Amino acid sequence: MQETSIMRVVLFLAFLCSLCCSSAQEIEDYQLVGFRSYTYNVKGEKVEKRTFDSKQKLKSFVRYIFDDNGNKIETLKYNHDTILQTRYIYIYNRENVKVRSLKLNFSKNAESSKVYIVNENDKNVRTDYFDQGGLSKYTLISYTDKGEYESRKTFNKSDDLLSNTGYKYKYENNRVSEKLRFSGEKLVSKTIYKYDEKGNKISYSIFNLSGRKSNKKRLYQYNSKGQCIGSKVYESIKL
Repeated sequence: MQETSIMRVVLFLAFLCSLCCSSAQEIEDYQLVGFRSYTYNVKGEKVEKRTFDSKQKLKSFVRYIFDDNGNKIETLKYNHDTILQTRYIYIYNRENVKVRSLKLNFSKNAESSKVYIVNENDKNVRTDYFDQGGLSKYTLISYTDKGEYESRKTFNKSDDLLSNTGYKYKYENNRVSEKLRFSGEKLVSKTIYKYDEKGNKISYSIFNLSGRKSNKKRLYQYNSKGQCIGSKVYESIKL
């Protein structure tokens, strides 16, 4: 048992090195800012995510708990000192559709929740947000014929429109290759996706056209089982 644990540590360290060995100049005009590693259980469920900075320093980690039906029922977020910061609890109906979630923020001593309303296809079409027991805002969601987000409109409790986000997509081989995000009628970002021959998403690039956020790229790595075991994040160094 001890030898198995040691072997896991060795393999994990080797994995970290493989993620970090690429230099910040691997992608022109971008710098490496961090990476993530993912762990799975014997059922193939992702049970842990660890986030590191570009120098291999642990920033935070997340653990996921599932029920016997494969539903994620809890998310536990810790800081680098293994102190629990946030706990999410998810509640499902008899059809295994998520209908409610509870967020416990221990660092802020705050509690909030969401209620999800679904359509006949079990798609979430409305989300109600509650803080301190009262409704604070709600979001209305519509979908394309292929099930992708078409629009998200957020209102306050007085029904005043707070934000209106629209989406348009380009497809290749029935997979999204490009997503355009609008704020009202104004285009604010463009995301490009790439896949390997097995259909695994190997990268995406976000181009923020508003100038408020830097452009980003994320590259994914997979194991022989087709599970995503890590990703690297880059940010544009151009102003």
